[in-house]
Amino acid sequence: MELLNMLKNYPYTRASLANTSIKIICSLAIAGSLFVTNLHADGGMPIQDTVVYTVPDNLDSLSTEEIATLRESHIEDLKKTAANENEEKQAEEKLFKQLMAHDLVRLSIADVIPDLIKAYEIDGEFKETLLKYRSTFSEDLMRSREAVEDLEDYPSYDFRFAAAYMSMLYSFQKYPDFYERLKVDMVDEDTYIGKYRKKLDASYEKVKQARTEMDFMKSGKDLKKVIAALDDELARRSE
Repeated sequence: MELLNMLKNYPYTRASLANTSIKIICSLAIAGSLFVTNLHADGGMPIQDTVVYTVPDNLDSLSTEEIATLRESHIEDLKKTAANENEEKQAEEKLFKQLMAHDLVRLSIADVIPDLIKAYEIDGEFKETLLKYRSTFSEDLMRSREAVEDLEDYPSYDFRFAAAYMSMLYSFQKYPDFYERLKVDMVDEDTYIGKYRKKLDASYEKVKQARTEMDFMKSGKDLKKVIAALDDELARRSE
């Protein structure tokens, strides 16, 4: 139970990164990402919710003036999105590029593990366990990412990374002294794991920006549907 409370952030992307047609699985949705509430390792903050354009549930109760005002507002938003198929594709490609760049930063945990072993003077069975995780990140997952070609491929790979990372964190809990030190070091940017977290935060910010841009492009389709519905309602009232 303690670990679930501590797993607030881990070096991972969340389901809200993608829209409903391109889902990026949040395999740790109930736990979040790396360690304690303040120990963010995916960017420091959850990604803001996507703005969703829908026809108001209370459309019938809105005045004609309110509907007209809402319609004009949506038209202005639509102009800003300038959404078309090519721009949407470019936005998706940009998000994918940023996700894969962020993934390389996540995988650099493999380089941090030997430093942790040395700094914490970890030996014996736990040392061997951590070195196996290092091999998983530096070899197995590196090979797996070669098969990831677009956003559709990303979820299954991301799930594998999440499973390995989660497992490694649980292995630390078996050794309270190392576990407590790791929690402290995670928020200290002068430590190996703290520097790792800082790099993750920076790369994750780029992912969030790319995700926002993609959502903005894709919102055009929903806007057109809402505007059409508002037009129909205004036309009905003018009859």
